[in-house]
Amino acid sequence: MNSLQKLHLQSAGFCAVLVALNWFRTVDYSRALGLQHESIHGVGGAFLIALIAVLMLSRRIFRSVRSRLEHGRAVAPGVWIRNWGVLFYPLPLLLRFNRGSSWIEADGARATAFGGYGHDLSSLVFLLAVAALLLFQIAERLDGRTPKPA
Repeated sequence: MNSLQKLHLQSAGFCAVLVALNWFRTVDYSRALGLQHESIHGVGGAFLIALIAVLMLSRRIFRSVRSRLEHGRAVAPGVWIRNWGVLFYPLPLLLRFNRGSSWIEADGARATAFGGYGHDLSSLVFLLAVAALLLFQIAERLDGRTPKPA
C-alpha cells in the first residue's frame, strides 16, 4: 500500500467514526410531577474526538517545528497538502435528517421524541474534521514521513 492510499484510508476511517456518531435522540415526558427530559447525543462524542485530534495534531506540529528550529533543519521542498481530495470525506457531517413522534405512555404521560442524523453541533464537528485532515498532512510533512518529490 503506497503512502497516498494510507492517507486516504486513515482519513476515511477518521471521518467514518465521526459520521457514525453524528446523531441524537431526545424524549420529553409530560407527567404530573412536571416535564422530564431524556437525551443522548452521539454527536457530542464526535465533537470530542475531532477536538482531541486537532489539539493533538497541533501539539505534534508545534513540537516538530520547535525541534526543527532548535536543530537548524529545513523542510524538504514540496507541497504541504499532498491531497485535497480527503476533504470530501467529512461532507456527510453536513447532512441532516430529523424526525419526531409522540405517544401516550402506559401511565398516561404524553411522550414526545425527536431525533435523527445531524445536529447544530455537526457544523463545528465538520470544521474540526477538516482542520484535523489538513493538520495531519502538515504534521506528516514536518516529520519527514511523506515521500520525496520526484
